[in-house]
Amino acid sequence: MSKTIWLPEEKQKMTWEKAMEKFGPGKHPDKVLPTIGQLRRAWEKGIKFNDKNYWSSSVHPDFSIFAYVFDGRNGVIDVGYRGYVYVSVRCVSTKSKKNKRKIKNEFRN
Repeated sequence: MSKTIWLPEEKQKMTWEKAMEKFGPGKHPDKVLPTIGQLRRAWEKGIKFNDKNYWSSSVHPDFSIFAYVFDGRNGVIDVGYRGYVYVSVRCVSTKSKKNKRKIKNEFRN
């Protein structure tokens, strides 16, 4: 099991569709939009978030026009219309520590 590595918040707020277009599975080589479960576990482990809402990659199972949003102020999970533009994005790394070490060692040789 690899450790989740949290990356800095993206500078630009965006819609869920734009976030998934840029950071959905297989879209970016180094980062991916986290699931709502990853966001909740990070909060429970004491990872600090700014006082903002963050998109998750998780879509509501009954109402697909909504995706789950994580409130960085208080850890509350809510839903947001996927076209709403004023939501922040904070990705997780898609590379494990083991892979990063391997890449670093390859550059030494």
